[in-house]
Amino acid sequence: YDKSSSVECTFMMKNECEVSFHVAESETGPIAYNLHMYGCPEPPNIPMIILGVSLSVVCIGMILLAVWKALVSVHDRKEVARFEAERAKAKWQTVRP
Repeated sequence: YDKSSSVECTFMMKNECEVSFHVAESETGPIAYNLHMYGCPEPPNIPMIILGVSLSVVCIGMILLAVWKALVSVHDRKEVARFEAERAKAKWQTVRP
């Protein structure tokens, strides 16, 4: 085949890749050579997506647990204070002069 009489072809594929190559005529028919693909989008990084989603779920769960623990602690302190106040009040009421 004769490279000097080759034709350069470039086309866009469905996935936005550009393909370029040269076509030359030979005794057996056309030959494509010097194939180059460029501009192809990279596939998504599945392990990083899974890791990010997992870490987000864990972090949100930890934050919700911390908020729940804080609310329960505040509520329990109020209940203990109320119980102590009622116990002290009852102690004064049962004392007879």
